[in-house]
Amino acid sequence: MKTLQLKRQFWKISLILWLLGVKIYAQKEKIDSTISNPNLFFQTNSQYKLPIDKISIKGSYPLAVSDVKTLHVIFPAKIREVDTGTPNILVQITESFDNVLRIKSINLPEKQETNLTVLTEDGGLYSFLASYEKNPEILNINIGSNAKMDTQLSNKMGINTFAKSNWIEEPIHQSLVEIEQNSNFILDRKNFIKNVGMKSQGMIAQLRAIYNAQSIQYFKLDLENNSEIPFQIDFIKLYIKDIQKLNKSAIQQEELKIVKIQPLENEIPTKSKRTIVISTLMKSIPSDKIVEIEIYEKEEGRHLRFQIDSLILSKSKEL
Repeated sequence: MKTLQLKRQFWKISLILWLLGVKIYAQKEKIDSTISNPNLFFQTNSQYKLPIDKISIKGSYPLAVSDVKTLHVIFPAKIREVDTGTPNILVQITESFDNVLRIKSINLPEKQETNLTVLTEDGGLYSFLASYEKNPEILNINIGSNAKMDTQLSNKMGINTFAKSNWIEEPIHQSLVEIEQNSNFILDRKNFIKNVGMKSQGMIAQLRAIYNAQSIQYFKLDLENNSEIPFQIDFIKLYIKDIQKLNKSAIQQEELKIVKIQPLENEIPTKSKRTIVISTLMKSIPSDKIVEIEIYEKEEGRHLRFQIDSLILSKSKEL
């Protein structure tokens, strides 16, 4: 009698374990269908792991590159940044069109595959898998015309179908072409702001005008180099900051997003002057805050910094 009871308990426990195993397997299969890298996910021992869902993955385009032929890829917007997985891939943005990329191989091994990533100013991220081919058939690609096929195949594979990312946090109600045209127009407009700027180590930075157009604010600056050393601009930053007071131990600041700097030349030769227009997303500021402009020279050289208070900002004009 005891033996029969033990057998029944054994089969009951076995059935429970089998059903539990089936349930776990079914859940794993369900997870597998949406995880982009299930093998890596289930091999990792950490209990604080999150799966990379297929819908978060953007697809990549295969490219054949050669050392005897040049590949040209046309993008729907200005190229902002390019990264290659190996120095064996040579990339160059064309001089005439800033949305066309030249690609060529430099001793890329025949069986080696590498990656190439391109970011564009309209928020596009384009990923490529490049491999060597001596005589590729395709030499010119308009990648913007591939959007319809991208969406169809991405839907079929269950991966990300969004063509663009939101690089700029707030919406811009003008195209980058319009912003560039406005900046060029402002370069020729009459100055109306005086005595706002700074002088240091032979460099003078002065604010000359502020203009508004829709959601964009334009700061016109004169940069003058009276020193014997050329000034190479590394980067420019704009901040909204609290007016510093004696009873304040901490200063709150918010960086303003720079949309464009026109013109793009970064060098101010010795004994010369250059006028630039910085376009940012427009923001009104209260009387207890200021806008601070910082201009950095390459290799941690000279640092130009000056402030614009709310009274000066109120003098801005509409385009």
